[in-house]
Amino acid sequence: AYYRSGEASPTFLDYSKVQKKVGDDFVELLQARILASGRQASEEIFINEEIVIEMTYRVIRQSDKLLPYPNFHIYDATGNCVFVTAPSTTELYKTGVYTAKCTIPPNLLNQGTYFVGIAVSSFGEGVTVHFFEQSAMSFNVNDPLYNIPTRLQVGDELAYSAEVPGVVRPLLNWEITSEP
Repeated sequence: AYYRSGEASPTFLDYSKVQKKVGDDFVELLQARILASGRQASEEIFINEEIVIEMTYRVIRQSDKLLPYPNFHIYDATGNCVFVTAPSTTELYKTGVYTAKCTIPPNLLNQGTYFVGIAVSSFGEGVTVHFFEQSAMSFNVNDPLYNIPTRLQVGDELAYSAEVPGVVRPLLNWEITSEP
């Protein structure tokens, strides 16, 4: 429903221009977007593209006991949590506008639909969730089959074209040696 309001798409949200406030008296969400290889993403992202998830939020009120902590929750189409990610440290933020970015490397997610939950929590006096927009954005990872390093090819010929199982499909370093 919100996607159809003209202020958002599955890969872009702009709460700064609508009446809906997302957050509490300390932190509010302003915008969020998904970038693919440095450009605003459409709903389709190729498996070999870098994905950047970004949120812009405002710290409205500073508290010595609340340490804001942006975090993204990635789910697959069946509702399985693929991963939750957040920076490894946090600090006391002054009032102002901040942008947090997270980069998902190419060839990590398998083909499929993914939903992104956007949150800012705080630590200091237990855990305070300032906002959590579950499944706020979505994107599809598309496998074009050819010239993809996580697909077996022999020369120019595609050796395996069936669906590859699993939520992730990382491009890992392999070493194969022969015994004398």
